[in-house]
Amino acid sequence: MKNLFLVFAFITFDIFAEKDDMQDLTNKINLILPDGIKVQDISFSDERNLYVINVGDIQPIYMLPDGEHVILGDIFNISEGEAQSTTEKDKDIFRKNKLITSNLETIDFLAKKEKYSLTVFTDVDCGFCRKFHNEIDQYNNLGISIKYLAFPRAGIDSESYTKMVSAWCSDQADLSITLLKDNKSIPSNSCENSVAEQFELGRTLGITGTPALITQSGKLLPGYVPAQELLMLLQK
Repeated sequence: MKNLFLVFAFITFDIFAEKDDMQDLTNKINLILPDGIKVQDISFSDERNLYVINVGDIQPIYMLPDGEHVILGDIFNISEGEAQSTTEKDKDIFRKNKLITSNLETIDFLAKKEKYSLTVFTDVDCGFCRKFHNEIDQYNNLGISIKYLAFPRAGIDSESYTKMVSAWCSDQADLSITLLKDNKSIPSNSCENSVAEQFELGRTLGITGTPALITQSGKLLPGYVPAQELLMLLQK
């Protein structure tokens, strides 16, 4: 019983010590960050032997185990004879978690026999977004569900933004966005909506153009990808 108590006491002490260490690191990083930006969370990567610090941006900050030195930029693994970015995996995790916690309203085109689900940032006035949507049945028939989020490239004061608000506020949002992408007009609608939030989320996730496809693992696939090619990418 005494030995069991000592083990429990050691584990408890270790947990509290770790929390104190993380808080010390958080305070240290916050001191060097610009106003308005704070540490969101810190994790330790055993594989790379460093801390991964999330400051609410797609680009993480890294800190060495000594707690005194930070790395601003990407980390590359060269163990296999070529430089492979491990930072991309951190970005994938960031996108995945951000999409889960944002819980914004999407316009969905769901596959009857879903194998994969993609979040797609789209603009109704984007040529390749229209091409992508014209082939929506091909994606669905291959088991790929599409969930649209709005990304009006011209910004939230643009005509594209106004059109997308009308689509998201429509009682038939899927039909409305289809008509807009077919260069047809729809009735103007206004309601409480998340289109501006969707646009800001896209910017936070590193989206700069449309269509921008994000897999369930958080991987970003920028640009138009034909259905069969997309299926092969998802199967890897």
